[in-house]
Amino acid sequence: MDTRKHTHHVLRPDGDEVEKFLTDLSGAAFEHFAAAYLRTIERRFAADRAPFDEIAELAEAEDVYLGCNCPTAKQPQVQHCHTVLALGFMKKKYPKLHVVL
Repeated sequence: MDTRKHTHHVLRPDGDEVEKFLTDLSGAAFEHFAAAYLRTIERRFAADRAPFDEIAELAEAEDVYLGCNCPTAKQPQVQHCHTVLALGFMKKKYPKLHVVL
């Protein structure tokens, strides 16, 4: 699943937050990005959890891969990718899912 910022995927990050993070790759900037991203997907989940349920149901039946552009030369730390945060979010909301990074 393509979860990059320019898609309409429910797990996509806010483009402005991504751009802001890419101008400052410090740990503090990532913490800000992570908090903003998790608020965004939590808000989406509260507004309409059906797309999240669909991902979870699909993942129970087959392997689901979340993809973006990370790591890149500019942002080489895979742990600072929104997909890592998305996997953690899905595991929290759907504890029976087998989530692998």
